[in-house]
Amino acid sequence: MKRLIELVDIVTRNKVKSIEIIGNDLDSETKLMQFYQGIYSGKLTNDQEAFEFLYPGMDSRNAYYKLKHVLNERLRNTLFFIDIKKNKFSNIKRAYLECQKLICNFNLLLTKGARENALHLGEKALKTAEEYEFTQEILFLSRSLAANYASVFGDRRKYQEYADKVHYYHQVFTAETLVEMFYMDLLSLYVRDKSTKTYVYELAQDYLRQLQVYRNKVSSCNFIFGLNMLHTIQYMSINDFREAYRITGKALDQIKNYSFFNARAFTTLSFQHIACCIQLRKHQEGVLTIHALEQIMEKGTFNWYKTQELHFTLSLHTRKYQEAHAIFKQVTLRPDFKNLVQNIRETWTIYGAWVYLLKASGKIKEERRKGSDKFRIQKYLNEVPTFSRDKRGLNVPILISQIFLLLQQRKYDQLLDLFEAIEKYKDRYLDHEHNFRSNVFIRMLLQVPKSCFKVVRVRENTECLRQRLQEVTLEIANQSHDLEIFPYEDAWGLLLDLLEQ
Repeated sequence: MKRLIELVDIVTRNKVKSIEIIGNDLDSETKLMQFYQGIYSGKLTNDQEAFEFLYPGMDSRNAYYKLKHVLNERLRNTLFFIDIKKNKFSNIKRAYLECQKLICNFNLLLTKGARENALHLGEKALKTAEEYEFTQEILFLSRSLAANYASVFGDRRKYQEYADKVHYYHQVFTAETLVEMFYMDLLSLYVRDKSTKTYVYELAQDYLRQLQVYRNKVSSCNFIFGLNMLHTIQYMSINDFREAYRITGKALDQIKNYSFFNARAFTTLSFQHIACCIQLRKHQEGVLTIHALEQIMEKGTFNWYKTQELHFTLSLHTRKYQEAHAIFKQVTLRPDFKNLVQNIRETWTIYGAWVYLLKASGKIKEERRKGSDKFRIQKYLNEVPTFSRDKRGLNVPILISQIFLLLQQRKYDQLLDLFEAIEKYKDRYLDHEHNFRSNVFIRMLLQVPKSCFKVVRVRENTECLRQRLQEVTLEIANQSHDLEIFPYEDAWGLLLDLLEQ
């Protein structure tokens, strides 16, 4: 009752006005609700459309800008009343939002001098923060509680309890911050340039050495996740996919058996594990990991599209061509596909080239019907850009797919120009050490025009190169995991079929 009396006093003294939020009355005819509904339905997408709809025939926009400001305020107020229990938040997200709401109330009540309520909410928030290891929140709340119990109540037992938490979690916070910054530093090297970077191995090793002091002192989920990602990047930087596969598999077991489920850690590690499964052609395990991911994410989200990219590539590498086609159709026929950022759509356009070629070769069977995916060859040849910042990344599968398409279309003049360009590209960007398989495969392709497009002569002139390609298999090749969208051995068989046709 003491806390309730304190709350009533605070609310009464501060004269709370009626709370203005966006409620459930969506049938309201007010301009405010018309504005809200117009945005929600997709009818109003910019200021011009909204102004003309809400204030037809008017010249001055003052009333419109005032209404826009009011809607902004109402929506921000409404955020505090969202029922997180009725939304599709994971347990950890729901706990995080609940913790933040409690901290907001804790700060407000402290500011207003309602310490009984403030400390009660602070301790409640701290319990949630500790359960889900929200280290930054634990540190903030422990400091505040320790300060209040020491300076206001003189309660040394309570003070000591929270002071001990401050000392321990300060160390945890430092360890988690360091591992996250090291991880982000390495990650930033691959966002715009997916080429192999062997120097990353030594850099990751140095970061792991700096973190050694915390290994026996900190065991939080975020710290474990960060360490495993550093180890994974370290081995993937030198394309040691067997070791990366071992690390990610073990890390996923740790995450799954932890006291709570960390979706971010599970998703990120799963992506790396699937990439390793692609290189090692472990279809069954890769698909099981993909299905586990799909259980925790909504369709149409960024991570869902990333998962489908990995699933498509895994299917091609394990010759599950019908499966690859089904994935391609599921993604590209979605209504929201056209609204994706350009680089994601371009990736699926490249995939579409291989789907088309597999159809043309009879390796994918499909009944033509309304809604089937269509591939515009000339548009792909003319408009798909090269990734100028990624000279050893997606340029390779783009150029190779263009050669196959021109060959399938028997456009030999364009082919000769492209072969000349790809030879220069090979000499400049595809060295033996880091891109052996791509270097060998393009040299095989360059024998096609030199052999006058005659399949018998192509076979004879490329036999030594084909054997070299087989000697350095995909799993031991020193190249980026996403360089071969379609395995070169399978692509070569497809090319010979095209020449025979």
